[in-house]
Amino acid sequence: MEKLPSPCCTDAPLPSNVAHSILVETAFQLCKQIEASSTEQGGVPDSLLLALYSLFQQQLLLQALDLVDQDRVTNYTLPKENKDTSSQVCWEKLVCMVKGSTNKEYTCCISTSTNHLHCSCPSFRFSVAMRKETVMCKHLLAACLAVALHRGKSVIVTKLRWEELWESSHTQ
Repeated sequence: MEKLPSPCCTDAPLPSNVAHSILVETAFQLCKQIEASSTEQGGVPDSLLLALYSLFQQQLLLQALDLVDQDRVTNYTLPKENKDTSSQVCWEKLVCMVKGSTNKEYTCCISTSTNHLHCSCPSFRFSVAMRKETVMCKHLLAACLAVALHRGKSVIVTKLRWEELWESSHTQ
């Protein structure tokens, strides 16, 4: 009987946009697991930290965690439409402002339903969007981690203001 090759193991590399999309989805799933673990267990298991470490460059991860530790992330949210008092974050679309290491504020937009990421920083444009050297800049990673860990500031804004923030990040 002839042995057929496994469909998941090929020598052909994934197209860069497919690989990038898979890495972004993996990062989102890790953040959701971090949120669940920190809520249930009061901390983040070493296994999830190791997974983050394997997905991101060490310096990028450390810089993002430093921004979170310094409370440099503000998450803009819409008022809850129902009486649900759950602390679970709606990961569908996030808008955050992250004050970078030079005290300049950058707008980060994250949509987990479409794997859309955008940050107004130069590093995002160059290293993420153009060269695809990494999945996220430190500001996006800090925003995801701060939201997952319920750290930083949370500001409730009107739908109009939220949409203005979302749109403004794409024109900066």
